[in-house]
Amino acid sequence: MPEPTQDAGSRPAGHRRHRKVGVVTSNRMDKTVVVSVGRMVAHARYGKRQRRTSTFQAHDEKNQCHVGDHVEIEETRPVSKMKRWRVTKIVRPGAKLDVVAENQLGEYCYASPAVANGRLYLRGEKNLYCIGVAEAVAE
Repeated sequence: MPEPTQDAGSRPAGHRRHRKVGVVTSNRMDKTVVVSVGRMVAHARYGKRQRRTSTFQAHDEKNQCHVGDHVEIEETRPVSKMKRWRVTKIVRPGAKLDVVAENQLGEYCYASPAVANGRLYLRGEKNLYCIGVAEAVAE
């Protein structure tokens, strides 16, 4: 019986590592990013399509990923307690956001203003924060 050929990763031929594409939601850790991967599933009883997300901690060797980047991650050997994935490439870079301030809760506010109901908001990690009236701060 012929033996299966081995590739460079010492894996049997035909075994491929799982790959997923998601969005970087956090890069606060050193050489680690949190990637959210979305999928659509059908409701068990009613069949309506629902959006589900899973988060994965992935190894980013060069610390090159930023929040909002679309990245491809690949399954790998365990790097730490929670990391079983590594970033293989940045599919599409996100908008470059500059940190403007840190609020009382310790969240960073980014310079991506949004205008709604005549007010100017900055997007934090979890919430929108009103920073003033749109007409007064528009310039």
